Amino acid sequence: MWQRAYAESNNEYNWSSWTSLGGVSKYIATGKDRNGSLYLFSISPVDNQLYYRYQTTPGGSWSVWISLVGVSKQIAVGKDRNGSLYLFSISPVDNQVYYKSQQAPGGAWSTSWTSLGGVSKYIATGNDQVGNLYVFSIDLNDNSSYYKYQTVPGSWSAWAGLAGTSKQIAVGNDQLGSLYLFSISPVDN
Repeated sequence: MWQRAYAESNNEYNWSSWTSLGGVSKYIATGKDRNGSLYLFSISPVDNQLYYRYQTTPGGSWSVWISLVGVSKQIAVGKDRNGSLYLFSISPVDNQVYYKSQQAPGGAWSTSWTSLGGVSKYIATGNDQVGNLYVFSIDLNDNSSYYKYQTVPGSWSAWAGLAGTSKQIAVGNDQLGSLYLFSISPVDN
């Protein structure tokens, strides 16, 4: 895996050279902790194991690769309103959505995976205007879109359906903080 940074130097913005982060991956996702350090999550192409590394200081050097002790076929990263990162994962074993979270912003990760239920083939995350964490899912069986949101850290709503079907989804916020869900239809693209 490789990285480049787009940063200011002498009042000009330029891309850095490519720098190796080591390792190989079939899927990656990133998140930023409350302190501004980046986290890079990876699924190994060899055995679907999950690993991560993080900047030891914002913009600084990287930690070594650390195992999250779990397997996945797709991941998404989100942050709760307190600033703790959440890694969501679709299990290749049962297709359920699971998550691990930082026990405190920038802190250690929970030791076990928590199931959010359902069967999924694609997930995405986002936050609403007040910082509530949402996870969106495309159902494995019929391509229906669903979402859950965090009611308080560690507690989740039930899955709620969204009209329509999707083959891929993405989430974003506008300048006002409104949460948007984008979808590619499996029928007409």
